[in-house]
Amino acid sequence: MQEAVQQAYVGDRFWTSTGREITDLPTLKNIDEVDRSAINELRKHYPNARVVTGRVTSTYLYKRVYHSGNSNLTESFWWVEFVDKDGKESSFSLSAEKPQFQNLKKGAVLSCFWISGLSLTHDIQGADADRIVMNDRTPGAVIIHKDDGQTSFINDAYTPKTKKKIFLFLPAFVISAIFSAYQFDFNKIGLLVSFGVGALVFVIEALLQHNDYKKRERAFESIKAAVAKLIKVSKNTLGFHLSVRQPEPSDVICGGCEQRIPNDALFCPKCGAKQNQQDEKPSNSVIAIEEGILKEVMPLNYIDRYTHKYAMLKSNEADVKVSFMFGRVLSRDTFANVNDITNVTSTFTTYEVYKHGVYVGDKTEEKRSERRTKTSKIEGSVLVRLADGRIEEHTLPEKMTGLLDEGDWFMFAQSKALLDNPTMNIEYAYNLTKDRELSTSSFENYKGRSSLGKWLVRLLVFGGLHWGWSTLSTKFVHTAQTVNNEAMGAVRENAFFIWASNNMLFIENIFIFIFVALTLKWLRKGLTYRKENRNARKAIMAPLNKAIADAKAKLPALKEKILRVV
Repeated sequence: MQEAVQQAYVGDRFWTSTGREITDLPTLKNIDEVDRSAINELRKHYPNARVVTGRVTSTYLYKRVYHSGNSNLTESFWWVEFVDKDGKESSFSLSAEKPQFQNLKKGAVLSCFWISGLSLTHDIQGADADRIVMNDRTPGAVIIHKDDGQTSFINDAYTPKTKKKIFLFLPAFVISAIFSAYQFDFNKIGLLVSFGVGALVFVIEALLQHNDYKKRERAFESIKAAVAKLIKVSKNTLGFHLSVRQPEPSDVICGGCEQRIPNDALFCPKCGAKQNQQDEKPSNSVIAIEEGILKEVMPLNYIDRYTHKYAMLKSNEADVKVSFMFGRVLSRDTFANVNDITNVTSTFTTYEVYKHGVYVGDKTEEKRSERRTKTSKIEGSVLVRLADGRIEEHTLPEKMTGLLDEGDWFMFAQSKALLDNPTMNIEYAYNLTKDRELSTSSFENYKGRSSLGKWLVRLLVFGGLHWGWSTLSTKFVHTAQTVNNEAMGAVRENAFFIWASNNMLFIENIFIFIFVALTLKWLRKGLTYRKENRNARKAIMAPLNKAIADAKAKLPALKEKILRVV
């Protein structure tokens, strides 16, 4: 009798209460199996249109960019890995900025409308995304099936654009006028022919544009009608509420097949093995196994003081905060922060207007230019389980947040230093579940501020001193050598003047020699400080680098253990 109320999931083979084999297995449906009329109507306008229902099995956040003379655009996308009711895998992109997809998660049930082969055209940003994103496909419309109802999205590419301006009648009129000039010598008949051709082309173009707009409008309405009809179909109707058994903290691992099963199951739904029920926390519980795994790589957090020395600038000192964590994602919530700004610049030109050589007034013309700038950032928080059963909420860098799905195991290390040139580095980022590693940067490679500007200022100062000194010294020597009086005679007989007169190259360029000597001094100090700074950064990062190296050495064994609790 318990079998009648018990719930079986796709992939189950035995009832958990009796161990008997399940004869009536749950099945999944594609949304058009519930109502085929919607997609049939859509195919009248888009013959190759189809709809596929399935589950999101993985997400990855990335960006696409577009740069031109008057545009600088960045847009965020989810790279979605997807499996349909028959287990067929596919992948595509969805805008992470749309309200329907801002918090898209693994496990979401989607019905994707593939209408006419839409593709994203903007460039993929970053080496990580280039490696992970495999195509430019994006669905024309999507229905998102949630536990509390359905929402939908239709791609803006299908929205009918406003009608274009009619212009072909102008070249038609010009061409016919030229023809008439040869045939009718610009008489009344020629003019009538020219105006007639122009008017005819105007009417034909207007009709074609009107018909094309109406055609696109009807096609768009057919998409909206199909979505409106199918959006009534729930996740339960499609059977996708039974596609995957949701993990529970109390789950245990079956000793027969090593699969994750409910704690209250008397028999394993996968292999049918009888389970040993225990009142206390069993050793084969998922939580116990996860805590054991997490203890193998303990978190690391420390702060160290760093002084960055400069040869020409004031030394800068700050705390360096270093952290390393190994954990499992319990939840991930994200939202989009988009800034889309169009700056309009107007340039006014005023000139005098003359008619028949007589000034009649001024005329002002305005020239407008627009520059659109769009930035996109996906923000949010991640709730993770760490060693010793600690559960913490973290706001991770966007790249790291976008790498994670709920249930994923990951390692993440970062360093922060609020120096005069603030730096935040992802020292290590690896998703064990997906086997994806992000490209990283390190505080060990911190450069600090450039001293070039300070050096150039001093070069200008010494250049000015050189010019003034060389001018005055040359003039003084010339005066002393050419003026015949008692004072100048005494100067000419002075030993230092005699030496200076014989070494004018040195005297005239003394400030250049001083600046070269100072530059060599600064260069020597710079090389010395560069080595000291590098050694100091290396010493600060040594504990973290050791922790990362130890963790990497454990990765093969950790991945095997993680497979038990996925």
